[in-house]
Amino acid sequence: MSARAMRSSLDPNLRAAIVLCAILAGCATPSTPFEGRPVLVAIDFAGNHSIKSGELRDHIASQPTSGFFSKTARYYDPDLFEIDKKRIIRWYNEKGFYEAKITDMREERDDKGRVRLVTTIDEARATRSTRTTTRRARTSSSAE
Repeated sequence: MSARAMRSSLDPNLRAAIVLCAILAGCATPSTPFEGRPVLVAIDFAGNHSIKSGELRDHIASQPTSGFFSKTARYYDPDLFEIDKKRIIRWYNEKGFYEAKITDMREERDDKGRVRLVTTIDEARATRSTRTTTRRARTSSSAE
């Protein structure tokens, strides 16, 4: 079927809806970041040998703009990432790394106003329980 035949066979309302969707899709992506709000393009972790970077990203609120076809830019909020650093440490604590700490956090900015965060973690040593002992309490009998 030729392109001309396809155009004539489409319902005019459907054709208008397709054109409108194409126009709106082009408007959905901000071409430049809002003033003072840099686009967050990546969150990278260094020093995390026991917990994967993806798992750490799953436990924080800040998220980078995802993929080439993403229509929604995500912006870097330094205050939110301060809270996220506490979430990262809390997640390490839940995994048994009670002395884990964030030793460095760099914001790498490019000329287009985008930010890549690089967070360095010192995991320290995990606490492992190797032996547990349970004792029964003595009960006294009051049969006199």
